[in-house]
Amino acid sequence: MRSRLTVRHRTTRSANVTPASTARLCPRGGRPYIVSKATSVLKPPSGSRNNTQTDFGSLYIDRSSPPAIPITNTQKSLAACPYKSGCELTVLYTPEGSDCSFPLQVEVLKAFTPFTVSQSLLVEPCHHALPRHIVIKLADPRFSDAELHGEGYRLPWSAGHDSAFHDGIRNVQRGIWPNFWERLGGVQKPFEKRPFIEDDDLREGWIMEMDHWDTVLTMFHRELRAYRVLRPLQGTDVPLLFGTCSFTVPNPYPCSLVERVNGICMEYIDGTSMDRLKLNIDISEADALRISPGILDLFRRVRDLRVLHGDIAHRNIILRRDSLRPVLIDFGAADVPPADMTWEAWTDIVRDVNEVGYARRTLSRSGWHNPSPSMSILQNYSASTGYAMVNGYVENIRPDWRAKNFDKIEDLQPEVVSFGTGGKEYRWQPLKWRVKEGVKLDTDYQWMG
Repeated sequence: MRSRLTVRHRTTRSANVTPASTARLCPRGGRPYIVSKATSVLKPPSGSRNNTQTDFGSLYIDRSSPPAIPITNTQKSLAACPYKSGCELTVLYTPEGSDCSFPLQVEVLKAFTPFTVSQSLLVEPCHHALPRHIVIKLADPRFSDAELHGEGYRLPWSAGHDSAFHDGIRNVQRGIWPNFWERLGGVQKPFEKRPFIEDDDLREGWIMEMDHWDTVLTMFHRELRAYRVLRPLQGTDVPLLFGTCSFTVPNPYPCSLVERVNGICMEYIDGTSMDRLKLNIDISEADALRISPGILDLFRRVRDLRVLHGDIAHRNIILRRDSLRPVLIDFGAADVPPADMTWEAWTDIVRDVNEVGYARRTLSRSGWHNPSPSMSILQNYSASTGYAMVNGYVENIRPDWRAKNFDKIEDLQPEVVSFGTGGKEYRWQPLKWRVKEGVKLDTDYQWMG
């Protein structure tokens, strides 16, 4: 970002903007971007009047009365994170299926750090209707760990940052700054559909921070909807959803967007995530191969309820300590059937998304799964190359797994070389491998299973 910025006005004079910004990385569509710690102080040009209209590329913002609130950030002290082990929180708890809410006091036993987009806490609730230990997952953008989203930029939330963010919200609500967010009463516009804003400090500063908040809250609502759609699997394949909660943050600037931190109250899974288990050290290969079919069955059951998880990774699968049964967590990137869409219409949209196949490949690459031979690949035949694709597929399988599933054909037909258009050479190959008798073939590659 430039050390000084010139913003063009419709008058012939210019306005100087003195940014005081620090890099912050926030998630938006999986791409890193910079967020200013403090947006700028707009200095009107000498002799200009209050009705000057600023030109932000194709976007014009009327700066007529009232003027924009200057965005300043001089307070450097970091905001204290309330989500630490040993802390006590009072949340407003709403049991699932109930319209009644009541205060619930919890003690934080463990914070699952580093925090990602949200803050997951193991807590002990003071209420007889809840288990002794539950997990509360809060959506507080101020304490999300930006370092996990690339390039190492990070800006912890400070009192000055808090003040500047509220000032920006007021500028939007008063119509001085553009409003691209439904949460602030505007018309939701994704980044790629917005008019270009020439002011670097506004574009890469406050707007990006607001996009970060919008992303975090969107992921919260996605996860909550996913758990509700997956109600038949709660307590077995996914954690049991107890209800929702909200935590009120003391703040001198009244604004529901910032004051209210939404959360999900769910079952605590006593176990270990797969990314923490080293094969043949923490878990035997035999156990891993025994567990993996159950993981694929889990994804099939999620698929059959028309839910797309969206973030299939070892870190999002917990193995219960007592039974090693897999539990799928973290549905912040999930897609579920929209309320205004029929089951058939949603199925048509997501029919080609094969999360079961993706999970199979993820497990196979890490040595957790010996995949069943794929019927769709074994049926490949070309008049010019014969069974070349089938042979290549089998020969790329790990040797010990290949030996369990295939027999090598000894009496082979000779290879035949032919030439196509332009002299391109084709080598026809005979089938070199056959599936052993009794080996199960994988035919479950369709959405419908």
